[in-house]
Parts: sequence; structure tokens; C-alpha cells
Amino acid sequence: DMEQDSGFGAVVLKNQIAVFDTFSRGNIQACKQANGKDWWVIVPKSHSNCYFIIPVTAEGIQPAQLKCSGKIWTDNDSGAQVTFSPNGEKYIRFNGWNGLNIFDFNNLTGDLLNPIHIDFSGDTINYIAGVAVSANSRYLYVCARKKIYQFDLKSPDINSSKLLLGVWDGYQNPFPTIFYLAALAPDGKIYISNTSSTYNLHVINKPNCPGLSSELVQHGIVLPGYNFASIPNLPHYNILTISYECDSVSSINEWGARSSSLYATPNPTSNEVTIALPTSVQGQWLLNDISGRNKRQGKWEGDSMTLSVEELPTGLYIFQLQTKDGLLLTSKVMVQK
Repeated sequence: DMEQDSGFGAVVLKNQIAVFDTFSRGNIQACKQANGKDWWVIVPKSHSNCYFIIPVTAEGIQPAQLKCSGKIWTDNDSGAQVTFSPNGEKYIRFNGWNGLNIFDFNNLTGDLLNPIHIDFSGDTINYIAGVAVSANSRYLYVCARKKIYQFDLKSPDINSSKLLLGVWDGYQNPFPTIFYLAALAPDGKIYISNTSSTYNLHVINKPNCPGLSSELVQHGIVLPGYNFASIPNLPHYNILTISYECDSVSSINEWGARSSSLYATPNPTSNEVTIALPTSVQGQWLLNDISGRNKRQGKWEGDSMTLSVEELPTGLYIFQLQTKDGLLLTSKVMVQK
């Protein structure tokens, strides 16, 4: 009641049961309704393919509807992650034992339609799994322990669009930075937690972009303290800010090497590349291949450095600079022999 406590509000009714049943472990997620003001809350029922669809309106929590669709989940439902596409048209649920499950979501009725099941039994995932969708609602990113995949949700055959985006490079800080939960942030990037206590998050800088141009940077974010596995579980509030274009590998020769005032020249190169900034900074730098494997790293001091790439094979590489004041800068380097 916002009229109580001098306008600061007070809770006047609590501990009211919305649904009484047996649920799967975790997996609660919400999506704004098509009217732009009400919400759907979805909670999977345990040992089934049924889901409680709970409308939340200005009048309060409405009676739940039980709707069943798709694969029947086993008792091995832990470690899963659930997400909606930002446009509210897809509902995705994933873990290693029960696979990737994609539904069309009817935002008017709350129905889960046209289920697609993609098996992941060939990957060693165990209970570790994560999913997130790009801000343009097209690309689905799947974290499968030591691998990250991209799927095109607009493809007529989503399963066939599966692309291996990166393989864990073995980095530890101090424990393994294995891929786990993922989340689309308001800045339009996707951040990925680790399974152990580490000082890092992985980041996909351009999730709206197809394939390798989405720019996965492993352990690209340095945290001020330990994070153990978790990442915020928030619905999409339509506050995304996207300000980038999608570069393709085929256009790298015309690109000229620019990104956030970080310059690489010559580009393409066969022997050496100079990375430069308009001002002097301090920080840490990484050079990853397009699959996210780390090839070089070190300390940055000053406004430029020259890096030997003579031993690297032909390909596209991502140079990343994390400054001491928290600024993350990236540039592409094309090695041609």
C-alpha cells in the first residue's frame, strides 16, 4: 500500500500461495504481456512437460493455468536455465540431460506452441547449461559447459543453424572459467558466468551479429571480487541500448581496424601489428582467435604496442584491452600469410 509509511509504502499482505504443486528446480521466468503492462510468469511442473502459466496484472496474481507441450523432463532438471526472447515470441529451456527446448510463445493467450527439441547428449554438459537471446530476438546462445553455440531462431530449421562459437581455452582465475549461466544486459551484450569462484565473466560483444562476428571474448570482464556461478535472473524490461553494426569476416579487408578508439595497423598483416590509442592508459590485453581461444596476453602501459603475429595462422583475431578504470576496448586483427 503506497499510501502508508509517509508515501514510501508498506507490505500489507504476504506469504500468499499462488500455486501449490511440485515444481522443477529453479527455472522461474517472466515475460511482459502484449498489452505492455501485465506479465506472464511461467513455472515448469516437475517430472512432466507441463507448465504453470501465471498472469500478473495490476489487480494482482491471477489463477494459474496448467498447459502441457513438448518433451517430458526427467528428474535430472537441475542446472537448467530458462529465458524468453526479448520480443516475447520464444520461450527456451535447456539443460544437458533434457536438451534444448524451444517453443513459440503466444503472448496473448500464454500458450507454448510448436515445440522443438534439440538433443545435447553428445556434449559432456552434466548439470551445467545456460541460454540467452540477442536483443534483436534472432540469435540464441547456448552454453554447454566447455562450448558455446549460436542458433538462428529465424532459420526454417533451427537445429541445422547450430554453430560452434567457442571452446573453453582452459583459463583459470583462480578456478576454471567454464561457461555457465548467460544473460542479455541493457547494453545489448550477453554476459556469461563461470561454474567456479573466479574474477571473470565472459562476454559476447555483438550478439545481434551472425556467427563469429558476434565477438565472443572469453574471461573478457574482470570483476572486483569473486563470483560463484551466479548471474542475475531478470526479465526483459525493454531498456536495451544497441549502438553497433554487424561486421562480417568477408568485409575485414575494407574494415580499416577501428573499434572504440583502438586502432590496429597494418591490417591485414603477416608479421607485426601495432595497436594504438589516442591517449596513454594502463591495463591488461588479450589476443583471442575467432573461436575464443587465447593466443597472447600481457600488460598494457602507454598509448601503443607492437605485437608479433608471425607464428599465428591465417585468420581473424580479436584484440581486447581492459583498462584499469574498467573500460573495455576491442579491435579486430586479420592475419594473412
